[in-house]
Amino acid sequence: MSVYKLTAIQHGLEATAGTAVPATFKWAGEGELEFEDHVEQPAYMTNEAGYTVEDTFVSATGSTLRLKDTEASAEILAYLCNMGVKAAVGPASTFAFTFPTTAVNTLRYFTWELATSVQEYEFAYGFAESFSIHGDTMANNGRVQLNAIIKGRKAAASTLTASLGFVANHQPLNLNNATIKFDAVGTAAGTAAATSGYLRGFSMDVKTGWSAGMYADGRSALDFAVAEGGGGGYEITGNLKCLLSATGVTEIANSRAGTGRVVQIALNGTASRLVKLNLPLIYTAAPQIGGTVENGLIMVSFPFKAGYARTVTAAGPEINITTSSLLTIT
Repeated sequence: MSVYKLTAIQHGLEATAGTAVPATFKWAGEGELEFEDHVEQPAYMTNEAGYTVEDTFVSATGSTLRLKDTEASAEILAYLCNMGVKAAVGPASTFAFTFPTTAVNTLRYFTWELATSVQEYEFAYGFAESFSIHGDTMANNGRVQLNAIIKGRKAAASTLTASLGFVANHQPLNLNNATIKFDAVGTAAGTAAATSGYLRGFSMDVKTGWSAGMYADGRSALDFAVAEGGGGGYEITGNLKCLLSATGVTEIANSRAGTGRVVQIALNGTASRLVKLNLPLIYTAAPQIGGTVENGLIMVSFPFKAGYARTVTAAGPEINITTSSLLTIT
């Protein structure tokens, strides 16, 4: 396998899964491309000393694109969620990316064009195997970050689509302009009033539940046939970093009792931009007290795992996005 540092990353929505298309936009961040070419050495005996080089062969291929931390926006997240959560291409200004509950989801797939200083490549059938969203008011001036791992078919030498720009209206979200709300299980996310002076940082780490499916489908490139799983095996974990306040004491008690909560983190932007992370969750451990002190104040961390809440108002985790204007995923 080989890893290349990239000088350009571009993507385009495929009309037919796995059929490459020209890119439509640049990705607003950095990344690395890994060629997943599995080179094998025969196990049979050749009556020769050392390593025999003539009889090696490739048993499987594929591509992994690691998108590094970059500023998250409502528009960029809408693209990423189409790749890893649920198909919703618009045109629309509100997108509800709900994780599977009683039925699996469908995705949209993307061709990725990638460039190094000496060669350009592309791969088709790109989907998000995992992604993370995180932010801290004490880091990056509060700018919320995202990263992702994109899986795709075998990368081939290609030529970048010329003269592309970035996704329109991309405006980084900032945790300083966010709110957090806590509700009891069985209550719709965002019902309670916002809790002020409490959330200092958060992370949301998603394994999408989608994977590369290898089948006897006549793939001469020896790469995957389909993306499979429907997201049904998704896993969402994360962490809330909070001030040890009266609310903190309440949430410590909930964590120690194993009481489920419905948490909404609302990342506000300008011109109606809004990303709501609606998370029915349980705290997976009670926080340690006194280990983290910032500006003389005690911070506590609540590790969590999010999932389906079936009580009364049934709800699964959701990334709900409002963009500044009508958006069509292309």
